[in-house]
Amino acid sequence: MDDTTTTFKNLALELQANLDKIYQNTPGFIGSRVVSFGSGSIIANFILIFNPTTSLSEIEAIDIFRSALTSEAEITSGSGLFLTSLPAFIIFLPCEDLTCENSGTCIITSDRSGGECRCTDSWTGDRCQTSSNSKLTELPVNCPDFDRTIGTDPGQATYTFSPDFGADDVTKSVDGYRYHGGDVSVNITLGGSPVGSGVSIGTHDVIALIYDDELSKTCTGTYHVQDDESPFIMCSNLTVPFGNVVANYDAVVSDNVDEPSSLRVDFAPKQPGQRLDPGVNEISATVTDSAGNINSTVCYIDIQMTELPVEILQASAAYDGNTYSLFFRGHLKEGLTSLNFAFYGDVIYDPIIVNGVEQFQPADLSPGVNNIRIEATDGVLSKTIQFVLNVTRNQPVNYELTGNMVLARIKGIDAPFTQDLLDDTTTTFKNLALELQANLDKIYQNTPGFIGSRVVSFGSGSIIANFILIFNPTTSLSEIEAIDIFRSALTSEAEITSGSGLFLTSLPAFIIFLPCEDLTCENSGTCIITSDRSGGECRCTDSWTGDRCQTSSNSKPTSIAVIVGNNSRCTFILHPHPDLGPLRARFEKQNGDEISEQPGSCWAHIYVWDKR
Repeated sequence: MDDTTTTFKNLALELQANLDKIYQNTPGFIGSRVVSFGSGSIIANFILIFNPTTSLSEIEAIDIFRSALTSEAEITSGSGLFLTSLPAFIIFLPCEDLTCENSGTCIITSDRSGGECRCTDSWTGDRCQTSSNSKLTELPVNCPDFDRTIGTDPGQATYTFSPDFGADDVTKSVDGYRYHGGDVSVNITLGGSPVGSGVSIGTHDVIALIYDDELSKTCTGTYHVQDDESPFIMCSNLTVPFGNVVANYDAVVSDNVDEPSSLRVDFAPKQPGQRLDPGVNEISATVTDSAGNINSTVCYIDIQMTELPVEILQASAAYDGNTYSLFFRGHLKEGLTSLNFAFYGDVIYDPIIVNGVEQFQPADLSPGVNNIRIEATDGVLSKTIQFVLNVTRNQPVNYELTGNMVLARIKGIDAPFTQDLLDDTTTTFKNLALELQANLDKIYQNTPGFIGSRVVSFGSGSIIANFILIFNPTTSLSEIEAIDIFRSALTSEAEITSGSGLFLTSLPAFIIFLPCEDLTCENSGTCIITSDRSGGECRCTDSWTGDRCQTSSNSKPTSIAVIVGNNSRCTFILHPHPDLGPLRARFEKQNGDEISEQPGSCWAHIYVWDKR
């Protein structure tokens, strides 16, 4: 039977328990042990263990066993173990004839065939009769664990080697060994440097020589010296009476290993050079060294500016022969630039009060003295600006360049036309007009003679914005030059100045350029500007063709021409279909009773036909 099985273990434990119970009161009894089981019903081989001084004989052992049986040969009443015969005992005294010298101890061999001596560390041999000192070639001491991870000295880039092991800490590996010369010594180096040396950051080998007058032993280990000290940082509080941008927070840093210039310093929530909020701003400053040690502190920056720092640089009255309009430019106060101040949002000059009457920008003025009050704000700071502008009746007529553009998107959102854009008193009209005027002013601000811009109206077609650029009378700017200036302000995605969020479907048309005003594209077609920018044309879907996308792609086109024109100058451009011959046109006067084939001063209708 396998002594590792549960069956063996359970039966052996049960039998041992009954044997222990039978002999527990026998002088010198220590315990029992089941050695094996054999066949023949079950033959149990066991050992009763007594101390060496016992005088129990085999016959006495059998008599004790017999007295524990019931009449039915059960081992102790109620155990359930029945015998077919009494056990046969052989007395085994393995250490009776074995004497162990020099404090050795006799123990039974693992196969229980006899006894053997267990010697102390200083002796050897079958009876511990031979000194182990006579065979040693190495000092019989234990090597300690020399592996360490240790930090640099406070404030230093090195570690001063000071091991925590000396002669008093040496332990013998052989009991009873006597050091030659009466004492033991220890010599330890770290990376070749003696105790007390400064050791740099990194991994270094420890070598410890432990010795007496005759024998020695070398023990080794590894020291990992690392920088575990956090760098120093201090951030001073600042008071900023003028401006809201601080280019460099006053943070002082140092480290026991790294140079200040190599330390990484982070600020939150605002980095140096970013706009701060009015009032006290809490800034967290964090420094990190090359070992990853971190330290942080907090400083406070007080932005004391409470008023929008703008002034009116220039205010003038622009006269178009009928109306005097107010135009002005605001600028930052002296001493402020983009390096120390940033607006919290777009600056809006609204409302404008002229002689006590609120007006939309640009406001209308009256000849004579005009008392003007302008409320300016960037969404956080605000300021009331007041000044007087005297308008004379002999004001020269200003140069006006009228134009229009088509807005496709406003700040990433499609720009559908809404009815409230027809009313210049609505908030929708005013906000869009102010935003567009601000961008037009930004585009043309450096153009000689430029005074300002004015949005006149909005029309449908996404959103068509009609506006005026106003220059002083001496300007020489042409329509082509105005378009070129505008083109240079566009991004590759047709955004009006980078970051404005206003996107166009075409460049603005000045004076006579209204490419899509009179062109209707059918069947989901879209009007676009021609590549030479001389007019408009329809971009059709795959299923349609023709100048207005009115013809199925499977039939012949029926359109014959595209007309682009402007009634105010009585000019037009006629684009015939390439498959047709010469075309004829006639113009009907507005009164409806004159029809000719030549353009007059104005017309209400244009009719175009071919020879058919």
